[in-house]
Amino acid sequence: CVFDFTVVSLGLHYKVAGELPEADPTKCEAYGPGIATAEINTTATFKVSVVDQQNRPCTRPTQLTTRLQSRVDGSIVETAQTSEDAATYQVQYTATQRGRHQLSVAVNGEEIPGSPFGVFV
Repeated sequence: CVFDFTVVSLGLHYKVAGELPEADPTKCEAYGPGIATAEINTTATFKVSVVDQQNRPCTRPTQLTTRLQSRVDGSIVETAQTSEDAATYQVQYTATQRGRHQLSVAVNGEEIPGSPFGVFV
């Protein structure tokens, strides 16, 4: 993702160009109650923080993939993601079956540290 813009300061024009840094999946983090436990038939949430190699919020477009699967029967629970800002996503799901589940979280196709998470419903 290349950016190109002009900065105007004291009547002088400066042209700045560069690339936005990519997300570093090895430094991204999932946090919140929904990565460990959930109540049956109740919406659970957690957040994912997307950062670059220097741990700076990553504003470059990022592919976030989340998947919750029951360890009891293998069924998949639908997850929904919303962007809170350019570098933070909120993920929601509603589990309809009690028992252990596996929650996978990936950024740009690579799982983040701790993923897959064990979720008990």
